[in-house]
Amino acid sequence: MSPIKSMSSSSVELTVALPALNERDSLTLLLPRLREALEALSVAHEIVVVDGGSTDGTPETARRLGARVVTQETPGFGQALRAGFEAAAGRWVLIMDADGSHPPEKIKDLWARREQAGVVIGSRFAPGGSADMPGARYAMSRLLNLVTGLLFETLVRDASSGFRLYRAELVKGLDLRQRDFSAQQEILALAISRGGRVAEEPFRYEPRLGGESKARPLAWLASYARMLGRVLSLRPEPQRVVLPAILLAAAAAYLTGIGYGLPSARRVERVFLPEQRTEEFYRAVEDNRRAFYRTIGDNLQAAFGRGEWAGTLVPPVEGFVLKRYPAGQSPVDATLMHAYSSFALRSVDQDEQFVLNSVARFRPRKLDFNPHETMYGGAYIYPLAAWWAALHAAHALRLVPDALHYYEHPAQIARLYLTGRLLSALSGLVCVWLVFLLGRELYGAWPGLAAAALFALSPAVVGYAHQLKPHLTAAGLATAALWLAARAVMRRQTRPLLGAAVCYGLAVGAAKNLWPL
Repeated sequence: MSPIKSMSSSSVELTVALPALNERDSLTLLLPRLREALEALSVAHEIVVVDGGSTDGTPETARRLGARVVTQETPGFGQALRAGFEAAAGRWVLIMDADGSHPPEKIKDLWARREQAGVVIGSRFAPGGSADMPGARYAMSRLLNLVTGLLFETLVRDASSGFRLYRAELVKGLDLRQRDFSAQQEILALAISRGGRVAEEPFRYEPRLGGESKARPLAWLASYARMLGRVLSLRPEPQRVVLPAILLAAAAAYLTGIGYGLPSARRVERVFLPEQRTEEFYRAVEDNRRAFYRTIGDNLQAAFGRGEWAGTLVPPVEGFVLKRYPAGQSPVDATLMHAYSSFALRSVDQDEQFVLNSVARFRPRKLDFNPHETMYGGAYIYPLAAWWAALHAAHALRLVPDALHYYEHPAQIARLYLTGRLLSALSGLVCVWLVFLLGRELYGAWPGLAAAALFALSPAVVGYAHQLKPHLTAAGLATAALWLAARAVMRRQTRPLLGAAVCYGLAVGAAKNLWPL
């Protein structure tokens, strides 16, 4: 196979750069397809393979198949991209993976859109695009791209795609700090800051032709967070300084006192003597609680003709007698058992018990996810249950179906409350940010910042950030709906209206008292 003819730098219109580390086998299959696709394009071109220190003969294979090889001086994927940009002789630079996941046949579609934008992204998530990748990786990629799009304030659906066509002047001389795959988002943000417009062209992401992926998800997530911090610092005033300060103040307010009033062993020890806290006592408490719930359920069924009940630890209803035990079998009377049940399982806010009762009714192994509760909506209960299940899988807390366990270990049920409250605090921070976006969309940056500051430190918001309740989750979704609706009106776009409808529907599904609105 004859090599690609060398050309002077002034005659090259398109440079295709492929970062490669031990990709000999993949390049053997990919480079002939790539050369065929470029020749069909009828444009002066060159192929540059940026070698990251391969030990499998990648540079030799690339040269044999007609590519120019550049050796990167600094390790890391981000530096490979930078080396490719600096080595490119073309007016346009196309970056693609050397593993074959980016089909060369799609280059013609990206090239056809070069006059529309300075950056043309081969997008897995634009309409018509798709990806042949594991479900977990696909879900994480979609989530992170959503976050990136919101923070960068762009409508880019696939900010992490490595299949891109750049106008060379936008990417030469970039001060890239990221060494891993988060460099994709860094480059995009820097190109946008230089005035580059972005377009997306759908494509199908294919499985790699061979070798092993160089991605390391956990390390990448940490690097991604650092990248966001740097990229957000590029945003113009006043958001660059004032908005982070407001968010930090809100975070401090929401986290201060977040553990107030939670169950604890110390609380129990102040009231119940050690000789009372026996296994027999715990079982008596649990039997009494179950009997109490059954009676409440029977009463509701008789009154309303249905079996659903509000499973809360409330004082006994009139005419109801707590279960009694034969003399000598119970160390304390039933009223004290009921008090212990509330004392060990409740927080200082009895409404938080509604949430625990709803999730406790789930029977995942039997595919029974009926919360038997109507106070809070499923758009809040189900994500919260998934959050707890994930923490349980990570051994950050323990989920046990038998309340006896939590009677003996009150601190473990306190951790359920605390982790649920942390979600409320996070929802509060998201609300602050969305209030800013809404205010800026309607009135400008400074009014948006003022609205965000007032919202962030209002007593009601600070209070709800400390509670295991759906109010801030619903408020965030409703604010997102208002922001998207405002974008639709102010920018005369119809697409955001669909997002607004979805967000408001979820808001109603989280806290049903929003329905009259």
